Amino acid sequence: MTERRRPPSLTLRLAAAYALVSLVLMGGSSILLYRALARAGWRDDAEDVRHAAYLVAWGMEEKDGVEPRDLEGEAGVRVRVLDPQGRTLMEGSGMSKLAPVALMPAAPSGLVRIEGPEDTDLLVETVVVRGGVVQAAKDLAHRQRLLARYREFLALNAALVAMLAALAGWFIARRGLAPLARLARAVAEIRPETLTARLSALDAPQELQALTATLNGALERLEKAFARLGTLNGDMAHELRTPLHALRLDLESLAGSAQDPSLADRLGTATESLDHMGALVEQMLFLARAEDPATVLDRRDMDLNQALADAARPFEFLAEEQGLRLRVQADPASRIQADPTLLRRAIHNLLANAVRHTAQGEVALTGSAGDGFTEIEVRDTGEGIAPDQLPRLGQRFARADASRSRATGGMGLGLAIVQSILRLHGGWLAIESARGEGTVVRMRFPRA
Repeated sequence: MTERRRPPSLTLRLAAAYALVSLVLMGGSSILLYRALARAGWRDDAEDVRHAAYLVAWGMEEKDGVEPRDLEGEAGVRVRVLDPQGRTLMEGSGMSKLAPVALMPAAPSGLVRIEGPEDTDLLVETVVVRGGVVQAAKDLAHRQRLLARYREFLALNAALVAMLAALAGWFIARRGLAPLARLARAVAEIRPETLTARLSALDAPQELQALTATLNGALERLEKAFARLGTLNGDMAHELRTPLHALRLDLESLAGSAQDPSLADRLGTATESLDHMGALVEQMLFLARAEDPATVLDRRDMDLNQALADAARPFEFLAEEQGLRLRVQADPASRIQADPTLLRRAIHNLLANAVRHTAQGEVALTGSAGDGFTEIEVRDTGEGIAPDQLPRLGQRFARADASRSRATGGMGLGLAIVQSILRLHGGWLAIESARGEGTVVRMRFPRA
């Protein structure tokens, strides 16, 4: 399955729109300017050719003669005078090379554009006067080079303006969308334990005030829903605890007085099921308390080595009984700031999982101090967890292997409790695992 392409950011879209609009506007204005310059150039060239031709014609008709300088028109115009038979009487310097007689119109033509020698472009005019014919021509190469340079300048200018407009658009869009980014960061910081917080609309622009009010309304509804859910979860677990305890006492009494061994076994199995249910109720109660925003931690500064050794002590016999090596190690003089009871419970849950699912090898409990945090790692050489199951771990009643967990007494709440404990401390949990290679679980506790 192909990965869906991520749409571009709104800032990038606005910057591209600025650039496109600027390019279109600059391109359109550049075309108009170019056409205006080309028309103005054509008028100037036409005026030069016409003026040179009619100046010589006027001299021939009015003055009965032409001065040699009259054959050298302005701006590169050259003039030739022919007799009635088409023979050249006189011509300006370079006229024969610029516009040979054979290429020029023999009859009055008005201004026309012709192709000269070596693919040159000429603007010419032929005028018939008394006693002959006057021909004037001008090479348009200079004008074409000027227009070509102007086209290049306009194209470069349009591209430069588009780039500057894109940068300006990106900057303006980024500044303009900054309140939206701040609002997104504020929403991202909201957690179940901070649902009482509300988003401030004081500094928000008018366009975002309605969105801020809507989000605050949603937060208020979520807060009430979480409060109802937490109360229901805690109340149910609390109400279940008393009848379960009473039922267990009754089953123990019946098992003690039962004469039939098979009945006693069945009563013992029922008692174990009640114990399992009681443990589930206790864990649900803990989760309900952990999610209460009013929960206060008894955070203390402790020796990490001692804390790990105390937490691992109950598992030494169990590991020895299973033929496992339980290794406990921490950096010398390392400290951890945490609630002692909650810390021990988190380590117990991780060690219980590690010992339960490791048939041979080692379970290692190690600790180390980092920059502003303390990390505790539980590593085993057990069964491992399939990669597709890792994202689900930490969710309530999530099991890496449902059948295996039922067989070994797991309820799918151990890692959820660890997650809640770390959330209360402001830390995080990371799990790495591979089938047949074991599992590594890391808890990170921040230091004040």
